[in-house]
Amino acid sequence: MGVEDKSNHKPGEQTSVLRQDSLVQPSAPQQDGEERTEGRSRAVPVTVVTQEQLEELQQQLAATQAQLSAAEAKLSRQREKKNAKQQRWRDRHRDHVNRYASELRARKRDSP
Repeated sequence: MGVEDKSNHKPGEQTSVLRQDSLVQPSAPQQDGEERTEGRSRAVPVTVVTQEQLEELQQQLAATQAQLSAAEAKLSRQREKKNAKQQRWRDRHRDHVNRYASELRARKRDSP
């Protein structure tokens, strides 16, 4: 995405541009005078935006990233609470946990 002056494009206009890293230098011009590219070349859609639109998009991106960080932090706290609760249960029911673990080992040992 790029910011350009208004003289070249209309705001919001979408054009296709070939990616520079996927172009190969042409070996010879075609008969009608146009150059041809060989190898992998794909058109990449480009939307021209004004400076104001770019700033608005950047603000939206920052807000979304902040929401993502908050959601990840919340999930991390939930996991920590769940793990702590599970560990407390395992500590209170140690005989059940040990019996279950030995039964599980026996089943794994007996299965092919």
